[in-house]
Amino acid sequence: MNYKFWIFVIIVLAVIAAGIWVGKEMIDRHEDAPQNAAPYAAVYLSSGDIYYGKISWQPVMHLTDVWYLEKTVAGNGAQQYGIAPFTNAIWKPIDEIYINESNVLFWTYLASTSPVAQAMANPSLFQTQQLEQQLNQPQPSFSVTSTGATGTNANKK
Repeated sequence: MNYKFWIFVIIVLAVIAAGIWVGKEMIDRHEDAPQNAAPYAAVYLSSGDIYYGKISWQPVMHLTDVWYLEKTVAGNGAQQYGIAPFTNAIWKPIDEIYINESNVLFWTYLASTSPVAQAMANPSLFQTQQLEQQLNQPQPSFSVTSTGATGTNANKK
């Protein structure tokens, strides 16, 4: 009977220790998103790449519903920026990316008013709105194409 008591005590202590460890990991590695934040975060890596997606910390830092920033130069020399779904990459990855935290320069939640967050949440609606805006008022803008979202900045050289 004495050994059953000690087995019970060991199990209880193990459960308590596991609970403390999990709680500490969650507190140390995760902040609640600010109230005005979209469910998406931007992660800027030391390579200069920027990824967007829904961030999670368990078991390690990773993004789901992943998009990435594309930078190109238009024929007129204007810098163009766009976002594209990660799954559209030529090598066809799944829609999840695990990130080595030592390569992260910073990360942040996107505001719910961010055009990037809005485009990610509903690409077809954003594309329609931007198309109407471009037809009514031609100007540099940020829009969603069939391959992702694009924008131009004619002031950059």
